[in-house]
Amino acid sequence: MMKKNGLFPGVSFVLACLMSASALAAPAEKAAPAPTKVEDFKGTPLDSEFTLGGMAGVGQVSDNAGFTIYGTAAKKIVHHGFVPDINNQVFLEAAVGPWLKPGSSAFIYSLHLRWDFQKDSEWTLYSITGLGGYFTGQSMGNSTVLYPRFGAGAFWRIDTGLKIRMEISHEFIGVGVSFHL
Repeated sequence: MMKKNGLFPGVSFVLACLMSASALAAPAEKAAPAPTKVEDFKGTPLDSEFTLGGMAGVGQVSDNAGFTIYGTAAKKIVHHGFVPDINNQVFLEAAVGPWLKPGSSAFIYSLHLRWDFQKDSEWTLYSITGLGGYFTGQSMGNSTVLYPRFGAGAFWRIDTGLKIRMEISHEFIGVGVSFHL
């Protein structure tokens, strides 16, 4: 008898035929459908109606830079925003907190619209427009200032309802957390 690669030629042929037949006879498994990727900025608006959060960073009062802490609270006022073809919502947001610099302090505030553009399940970009201002103490001349406020930022989702927030405007650069309720 002849051996080929350690097996008898007839055995090799029979094994190859059996493997081919079993592959053809086995029912094809139904492939799971590929997850549907939603086009950027086209998903369903978030259900959250409120956001609460805090940010810390560098703030500007008059011509001075100092450490700033903002507490934020927002209420959704438009569920599907002004641009019908994309996923966007509008919130009315208030931000308040202290501005601190050695030997000086101020109370800063802002009331603005925050226009959210949800890119995908992880990222939301936003713009803000409204009014901001501050009250200073005696060390800075007891001044009260009101100014237009414009800025941009992003939310990065790290867990359901919890996002990291980053923001930049002409008077503040900071990062913090936001809870979407």
